[in-house]
Amino acid sequence: MTSTRLAGVAAAVAAAVVLLGVLVQPASAGAPYTAYGVGQKPGAMIGASIGGVSCGTAVVVTAQGNWLMSIAENSPCAPKERDVV
Repeated sequence: MTSTRLAGVAAAVAAAVVLLGVLVQPASAGAPYTAYGVGQKPGAMIGASIGGVSCGTAVVVTAQGNWLMSIAENSPCAPKERDVV
C-alpha cells in the first residue's frame, strides 16, 4: 500500500472515529468546536443543536459523502463546555 493511500485510509478511519465521538461526547472548551463526518448521502443537510436550539446554518454533505461544521462560542445555541451537541 502506498503512503498516500495509507494516509487516506488513516484519515477516513480518524474521521469515522470522530463522527462517532461527536454523537456521544460533550463539547470541550475552546471554540470553535469542529465536527465532521464521512459516509453520508451526498447533498444531505447536517445540522447541530444544543438543548433543541440550532447552532447555526446546516452544512451540505459533499459529493464524496463528507461534511465539516464549526460551532463558534457566539453561535445561537450558546455552547458551553460539557454541552452535548
